[in-house]
Amino acid sequence: MATTVTETRKKTVRINGCVASAQAAKYADVDVITAYPIRPYTATMMALAQMVANGELDAEYIVADSEHSQLSIAHGAASSGARVFTGSSGVGVQFAYELYSPISGSRMPVQMMIADRTLDPPGDFGSEHTDALSTRDMGWLMGWSCDAQEAFDNHLLAYRIGEDRRVLLPQMVCQDGFFVSHITCDVELPDPGQVKEFLPPYKHPYPLDPRHPVRTAPKSCPSRARRSSWNARAPWKARWRSSSKRMKSSRISSGGAMTPGSKSS
Repeated sequence: MATTVTETRKKTVRINGCVASAQAAKYADVDVITAYPIRPYTATMMALAQMVANGELDAEYIVADSEHSQLSIAHGAASSGARVFTGSSGVGVQFAYELYSPISGSRMPVQMMIADRTLDPPGDFGSEHTDALSTRDMGWLMGWSCDAQEAFDNHLLAYRIGEDRRVLLPQMVCQDGFFVSHITCDVELPDPGQVKEFLPPYKHPYPLDPRHPVRTAPKSCPSRARRSSWNARAPWKARWRSSSKRMKSSRISSGGAMTPGSKSS
């Protein structure tokens, strides 16, 4: 049987982490980009704006009036079935905090690029990850890139994982401000055909559609919320009950005397 060999068109370019993230968004063929400037991630949105202006990328590029609006637009676009790319740094990540739990709670795989910077003051670049880590418990997938090559790869990996119907979670693809975002290195860009095969077109199973209405992020009555909270804590509560029973049994077997190491009431 004849075997068809497809020639791949890889190329190596020397770019920094911000541009590598922009290239990844281009290769992922994103539909909507929401931007608001804050250093050091701004160079990513500058590169994407140039790609859209030059016709290299067919995407809706929206400049918001704040990071809060930026994430709100991203949430709405993803809910409508678009593949979305956004980003921020430092206090900008904090300003959008209200949106993180609604986006993950409604299972919208928005992707956010973060170039880490210390929270103000003093707001220096690359010293810590406080901006991203403050959202650690908001239900977003999160990972860091050690250089521009890994930044490019991680963006594609994050889309592939987050958009999987078994996952459907937003992702934060992080990199150190300055030390990765602004330092160049050789980055191997794959053949676009390989990326399309690895990352198929995005299709959310439950997009907002007036012909097929769905409910997202439903509210729960207090009794059900308490029950859900109890079930979430069930494992350690079970251990606590078991420990209490053992303590009572120990006291009964010792005729009410205190066991070694216990305290009197």
